[in-house]
Amino acid sequence: MHKVNVALIGSGFMGKAHSLALSELSVLFPDCPLQPHKYVVVDVNEELAKTAAQNLGYEKWSTDWESVVSDPQVTLVDIVTPNDLHKPIAIAAARTGKHIFCEKPLSLNAQDSYQIYQEVEKAGVKHGMGFHYRKIPAIAYAKELIRQGKVGEVFAFRGFYLNDWAKDPNGPLSWRFQKAKAGSGVIGDQCTHAIDIARYLLGELEQVCAWVKTLIPERPLPTSVFDALGRKTEGRGKEMGKVDVDDACAILFEAQGGILGILEANRCASGRKNYLSFEINGSRGSIYFDWERNNELWYCSNDDRFEEHGYRRLLMGPGHPYGQYFWPIAGINIGYTEAVAINFYQMLQAIVNDTDCDPDFEDGWRIEEIVEAALRSHEEKRWVLCHAV
Repeated sequence: MHKVNVALIGSGFMGKAHSLALSELSVLFPDCPLQPHKYVVVDVNEELAKTAAQNLGYEKWSTDWESVVSDPQVTLVDIVTPNDLHKPIAIAAARTGKHIFCEKPLSLNAQDSYQIYQEVEKAGVKHGMGFHYRKIPAIAYAKELIRQGKVGEVFAFRGFYLNDWAKDPNGPLSWRFQKAKAGSGVIGDQCTHAIDIARYLLGELEQVCAWVKTLIPERPLPTSVFDALGRKTEGRGKEMGKVDVDDACAILFEAQGGILGILEANRCASGRKNYLSFEINGSRGSIYFDWERNNELWYCSNDDRFEEHGYRRLLMGPGHPYGQYFWPIAGINIGYTEAVAINFYQMLQAIVNDTDCDPDFEDGWRIEEIVEAALRSHEEKRWVLCHAV
């Protein structure tokens, strides 16, 4: 089995998730055609980088992502930095012939995302996106049910991504609250996962009508450079700074075939922790999913007798997508790290078989188009087409 030397750029909480997934690959997927080797990790200072190498199991560490990306020993560049660094790192990696995995969003805006997509296509490298939730067996099985006609003609989609990590107004003004570093707020962060699931299950979103709002307009300036979500925060200052991105959004959309859709995201929704959910209604039945019970899919069939009609719980196991790689019976369950591992496993297959990654940078670009269309819809108070190209 050949090795793939992985360079992890960024060692925050997503760097940890990716590193755990890479460690699981050889155990979960014995047929994996390539063996990832945790070669080097990069962070903003020597202490963070060295500690990450020790804790996450990387052979080397560095504070210079440019030298790492140009290292001929590196095969795969894994980008888990703040959003404003995705573009320069991805383009540099493509131009040096590296395969690239990038966390979402692909960049700060659609134009930059399209440029990145053009660069990787020109370079002929493989490119995978961090929309991991679509890899969960229950969501993949929902797609199978739709494909098999079990739902019939799809009428409507409702999707939510609610949590409360940002509800504290005294939480520091991390990069996620700054447009220059994040690009947008909850709509480009959490809501993109709901958008990705909608596209994955329904097909392309064609037009949107949206509303966004900043719920907490000011936050204390942090006394360190580190993010309150996933990085060590040393404290917060008394001086306040402006939040110039959204905390909540609601999107009405039309998908291909005239499917009606509704999406909502909110990072100040008290009591919600990681509530990523969706419901699909069709002419023959319905599907419901809630990430907080992510090994369950709820299915309703109109073929059931009147007395028995309603949602039934389908518990994921070896007969469902990817189930053969995990446990021999349903109910033992898998989690987020395994979804990341499935994403990496399929990317390594794409490298060997010269096939497309799923999802890839085209998905990242298309989703940024939808985000921008939604923000423009809010500004102009009208329906906006999602895609210009």
